[in-house]
Amino acid sequence: VINGLSSRFVYLGLDVSRDVSPFVKAADGSDLDKNPLKDERVRRAMLMSINRPAIVDRVMQKNGTVADQFVVQGYAGYSEKVEKVGYDPAAAKALLAEAGYPDGFSLTLHGPSGRYVKDAEVLQAVGQMFTRIGIKSKVEVLPWSMYSEAYSKGTYSIYFGSWGVNTGETTNPTVALVATRDEKKGTGRYNGGGVSDPKIDQVLAKASSTLDQAARAPLLEELSTETFNNLWLLPMHYENVVLGAKKTVSYTPRGDKYTLAYDVKPAD
Repeated sequence: VINGLSSRFVYLGLDVSRDVSPFVKAADGSDLDKNPLKDERVRRAMLMSINRPAIVDRVMQKNGTVADQFVVQGYAGYSEKVEKVGYDPAAAKALLAEAGYPDGFSLTLHGPSGRYVKDAEVLQAVGQMFTRIGIKSKVEVLPWSMYSEAYSKGTYSIYFGSWGVNTGETTNPTVALVATRDEKKGTGRYNGGGVSDPKIDQVLAKASSTLDQAARAPLLEELSTETFNNLWLLPMHYENVVLGAKKTVSYTPRGDKYTLAYDVKPAD
């Protein structure tokens, strides 16, 4: 068995644009007059309630690595300034109360089944962890063919997503997942939460037109810092590459999860 880290980033997207979100209700099931997901404190409390190391260890069967941003250290755009958010359900409850939800609220999480590694099982675990801090959660999973178009159009309040960062730098996921949706520019195609952060758009435009690598590097890092310190997405994990081969074969897994014949070599 051959294991290696991939660049496939798994996350939870949230509706941060609508004043009232369709799948978020009060704790008693009644309508809310505002969308709690627009409050950064609520998003932070949600991430703090998720025991990501336990999910990787038990649900993913160790075939993943906890993520805090788009890429791991060593990739272009990894930022030391991204604050790591640890598992702390007590602090999460306190943050919810501070944000005006001492009794929590209720929501439905949506995701695909069979598209990503253990996707439905991971989402079930997240729902249970949200419930423990007072966010009563129901999970609905759908076949990818039904789910994919709906989530990218912004149908859901909170959704399970993934992106293979195959370029190895952060403009790639930023363009697709958090840049303001603009069909003419080709940005935000999979921005299902309606993120619209002027700073991200400005830095992205500059990074995309800067060819000098030394000048571009801090811009790529700033994209990560702005996205994840505001928690426009809740980072979950990177999927691992898991392959099987004869003992006579030597193979180093690729970050992009491609399996290419010329990488296969005889074992020493």
